[in-house]
Amino acid sequence: MKIAHICLASFYIDNYSYQENILPKYHKKLLFDVVIIASTVSFDSQGQPCLLEQMETEYISSDGIRVIRLKFKNFLFYFNKILRRYSNFEYRLFDEKPDIVFLHGGQFLDIDIVRKYKLVNPNVKIFVDNHADYINSARTWFSKNILHKIVWRFVIKRLEPYVTRFWGVTPSRSDFLEEVYKINRLKIDTLIMGVDLDNADFAHKDLHRRSYREKLGFNDDDYVIISGGKIDSHKKVDQLLKAFTSVNAKNFRLLVFGAIMKDFENQFFDLVASDRRICYLGWQNSSEIYKYLFASDLAVYPGTHSVLWEQTIGIGVPVIIKKWSGFHHLEVNKSIIALESTSSYNLRKYILECYNNKKLLSELASKNYVLFSYENIAKKSIDID
Repeated sequence: MKIAHICLASFYIDNYSYQENILPKYHKKLLFDVVIIASTVSFDSQGQPCLLEQMETEYISSDGIRVIRLKFKNFLFYFNKILRRYSNFEYRLFDEKPDIVFLHGGQFLDIDIVRKYKLVNPNVKIFVDNHADYINSARTWFSKNILHKIVWRFVIKRLEPYVTRFWGVTPSRSDFLEEVYKINRLKIDTLIMGVDLDNADFAHKDLHRRSYREKLGFNDDDYVIISGGKIDSHKKVDQLLKAFTSVNAKNFRLLVFGAIMKDFENQFFDLVASDRRICYLGWQNSSEIYKYLFASDLAVYPGTHSVLWEQTIGIGVPVIIKKWSGFHHLEVNKSIIALESTSSYNLRKYILECYNNKKLLSELASKNYVLFSYENIAKKSIDID
């Protein structure tokens, strides 16, 4: 059987550990024939959004999966980029003849081509996931009331009768499907994001911990805190940096990785320069991120959600996160501390509490990784028992 993963509602970045990368990989491991049809929206070497060369290309990914990149239609290019209309999508979809179509997001105008494909091929199963919520989407009046409540609602509702399951990747994103797009709640379920245990190399966790601490010049008894991702004002990393610098402990270390957004650069680097115990690692690929996480004792994510939250919890690192409505799926045990307030004062208080209870937290966190295994998530995503 063939599965077509459609990544036309947003970006697709080669060699990353987003759901768009990992689900196809695990479906291939389950012996499906897998193809990815994606836009030309990607990230550059610094983790910044970019548009790849506007031409249709086809290649094999590092996971051995065919990737077909479709360009935006040239006529009225600006509007086609906003509304996400693509050259040759209909031809490509019908030519591939998938038995299962998995849409990574339904927010693109050409979704109607999927409906047309279903009408011609009634035995095809369609799944749609949703990564949009009230935190990362619908932030402006135009986005909320025009794009989401009119344009995207209209095209997604047209497809709804033909969809087997809508997946919200968090409970809040399941709610968004119902409240904004008016999808029948009976068709909605939650499909959490998780950990690629192949890439995480959990079997060599202790080796990575030792070697990466040596690489960084850290001692075994150093208490290593980590944070990162695409860092902007919404991630509240400045509050973490202020909290960390207020802790007068020589054995404390702070690792920060990721791309720093331009409007946050000056403030960020001033705070980093103020304390020699802080190490900025720059942008890291997913394999390296897992190894730095293994080398750490505590992760702190004081702002908006990132897939790093699930990945960190899933490999068994204790974590402090910002408490958001609709993210209760992460609070699986007391190794995950969700704070209403992530002020520097509150972060300092809970970082010290974690340090004083580090052995207990580590034991609790080590039990988490099975819950976030992408092998199980991939089976659930297409209704495999």
